[in-house]
Amino acid sequence: MTGAEPDDDAFWVASEVPPANLMPGATAQYAVTVTARGVVLPLTRQTGLAYCATVMEAAARAEYDQVVYAHLHSIFGDHRQALNAVMELREDRAPLDDTATAPFRFEPLVLSKTLRGAVNGYVRGDPVTQWEVADARQHALHVLDVVSGVDLDTAYHRYLRGVVGLDGDRCLAAVGALRRHRPDDGYVDQRAPLPAGPVPAGPRRTPLGLLIVDQLPRDTPPPPNRAGRRRKGGRR
Repeated sequence: MTGAEPDDDAFWVASEVPPANLMPGATAQYAVTVTARGVVLPLTRQTGLAYCATVMEAAARAEYDQVVYAHLHSIFGDHRQALNAVMELREDRAPLDDTATAPFRFEPLVLSKTLRGAVNGYVRGDPVTQWEVADARQHALHVLDVVSGVDLDTAYHRYLRGVVGLDGDRCLAAVGALRRHRPDDGYVDQRAPLPAGPVPAGPRRTPLGLLIVDQLPRDTPPPPNRAGRRRKGGRR
């Protein structure tokens, strides 16, 4: 694995090859996974879209509660009255359906200190991270990015194996090396320098959500570039 190891307080999304999909002499079938606290959730195109919709809905609810509170507080100037209205609106809503994200769950809230919307992320009921609304939306967009592009990784692996004639490990390494050529997000994870030599084979994950990306060594001419479609979700 290259790049940073998964953080305990993060959700990681990856286009990677599960061990069951590594068949000798065959094209590696890349799959989408979201991982947190060692728990892996595989996603298909259909379940990935549902996952994204759930996270986006959690973000929308958190932001809406923030806006409603601010609106009513500006009218009445009363914290308790505005807060009670938000609570009543919440009670009138159907519970957020986490079927598509289980065993992960995303809870919208408004922070008492800042009065800004946020989204808490849980794994099997245990809290993992807290995102600002924008970070939650970025996580959903990154999952969508991976879901949309995972078949491209499989197709490129098939081309490298069938047309170029590389062996399996070199194909995996070559697909992973695409990180060197993707456009820079503008955010760099200083903790995860990309090794100067060939990219090792195997699954690769890069932190998502904050657009944290891998970075080439400082003495390497190319600028820092993000890794394929592998990112981490959110910040505390």
